[in-house]
Amino acid sequence: MRFLEFGEENDKILLMFHASCMTWDFLESSIRLLAAQYHVIVPVLPGYDREDDSEYTSVEAIAAETEDWLLSRGWGEIHGLYGISMGGSICVRLLANGRIRVKKAVMDAGITPYRLPEWLANLFVWRDTWFILMLKDSMGFFARLVPEKKYGSDMFAGLRQVMEHTTRRTIKNNFRSCNTYTLPDTVGGQDTDIRYWYGSLEKALRRRNARFVKRCFPHAQTEEIKGCNHAEFVMLHPHAFAEKLTAFLES
Repeated sequence: MRFLEFGEENDKILLMFHASCMTWDFLESSIRLLAAQYHVIVPVLPGYDREDDSEYTSVEAIAAETEDWLLSRGWGEIHGLYGISMGGSICVRLLANGRIRVKKAVMDAGITPYRLPEWLANLFVWRDTWFILMLKDSMGFFARLVPEKKYGSDMFAGLRQVMEHTTRRTIKNNFRSCNTYTLPDTVGGQDTDIRYWYGSLEKALRRRNARFVKRCFPHAQTEEIKGCNHAEFVMLHPHAFAEKLTAFLES
């Protein structure tokens, strides 16, 4: 797994995880704005790195590899942590592990595991995997769910390229892991200032995730981003996103 660094001259570290079905550069506009003030570290997640043929491992494995990488460089404490969607899953696990001390964290529409009998959870895993495989295999379905007019021609084409690059095994591993990942018996992160963000247009879909985060981290607060659907705030509104995240990080 590669780790990209921006704003290395800055003292405060901000670790950012991208979502599934995209590469890190879909967050690049937001990252570069934040790099004016922070040392931004961006893991390029396996299965979504267009420079290699890696496949997705698991939420637990990615969190552990990131922790090992940070600790090997003497960074046992960081100022900020951000993850969108699947990236939010990794944030939950990383905080719960407690190996890295984090001052401020945002899970933006972070995906949390189902608290269901295994057979029933597996049905939801199959449903979510099937949905993404449909996006991968059907250009018409993809165009309806990711309208070019809304996302712009460059982002539309880029997202389509990611889907073409991503293997079916990565998709299956990704969604099985996001929906069933585990947490340690003793959950760390209790001294981290935590926010769970979600777009107002995805509110119903994120209620369960927000409740799970609140159970793990009782002090976490939820916040609705008006007018946004899943992952749109960080991708489509970089200036507003960077301003809001910076305000939280410096509060």
